[in-house]
Amino acid sequence: MSVLSALLMAMSMPPLELVPLAFVCLVPLAVVAASSRSGLQAFLMAWVGAVPIWMFVQAWVFDLTLPGWLVLCGYMALYPASFTLILRRLLIKNMFRCLPATIVVPVAWCGLEFFRSTLFMHGYPWYQLGSSLAAWPVLAQSADLQGVPLLGVLVASWNGLLVDVLLARTGRGPGRRG
Repeated sequence: MSVLSALLMAMSMPPLELVPLAFVCLVPLAVVAASSRSGLQAFLMAWVGAVPIWMFVQAWVFDLTLPGWLVLCGYMALYPASFTLILRRLLIKNMFRCLPATIVVPVAWCGLEFFRSTLFMHGYPWYQLGSSLAAWPVLAQSADLQGVPLLGVLVASWNGLLVDVLLARTGRGPGRRG
């Protein structure tokens, strides 16, 4: 499921620009968070699933430095893995029973993207979730309000809504014991 999530996100970006896939790409990570036996297992499954996609996306770094490419890909895969761990803690383990995924998913995902793109090591702002909307000018136009992060919040919120529906169907939604 973590590989599926990474593939969906990668295919929503250029050059394929299959934008609708961005609106479901985080849902498989929620399945990983919900179906794993432990937080460590969820983290590792998401990390292992994300590394190959980052190896493909960052293939240009391979020509510059093999060790740097491997470290960068491993580092970038930490973000979806951390997201899965956050989802498991906040949604699946019901740390905050009243918070729906429609709120948790965009806050967690976009918070991690903010950390990655601006704070840590002077930032790495490429391949953010909101970047997938560049192929749809009508939606991309809203970036003039708050930039790509706003677009990421919009896409992640939709993913969160789908996660809420999935959790409600399994009886693990907000207010229920999981």
